[in-house]
Amino acid sequence: MIFQMNTKLPCPVCSSKKGYVYTQSHYQCIECKRVIDDCCSGEVAGCNSQKKIQQDTQ
Repeated sequence: MIFQMNTKLPCPVCSSKKGYVYTQSHYQCIECKRVIDDCCSGEVAGCNSQKKIQQDTQ
């Protein structure tokens, strides 16, 4: 399923005002097809080692 985001915001890459389309968990420009808003926007997950968790709970 494809959702079109109809906005008046220009694409930061090509300056087109045609809008964005939501595909595969991100938005991309209809004109230049570049990804505008990634699904995670650069977020990263960190994890604590099991040893540290055990030390913190004792």
